[in-house]
Amino acid sequence: MAFDLSEPKFLRAIEGLMEVSHGLNFTIPYKEKIIPFLESLSEEAEMTGAVNTVFKVGGIIRITLP
Repeated sequence: MAFDLSEPKFLRAIEGLMEVSHGLNFTIPYKEKIIPFLESLSEEAEMTGAVNTVFKVGGIIRITLP
């Protein structure tokens, strides 16, 4: 499912979406805005300052890059 959320709606919705989903993809400008909600980042995500995909493995949120 795709969601076109304004920034205020994104900030309200993201925690719930991450709780009920197994993974989420992000487009600009949210590739950067999702970072504060993540527990950790890969070295590549830290270097680029952006993520594309967030997913759970064993209940732990992981990220991938574009």
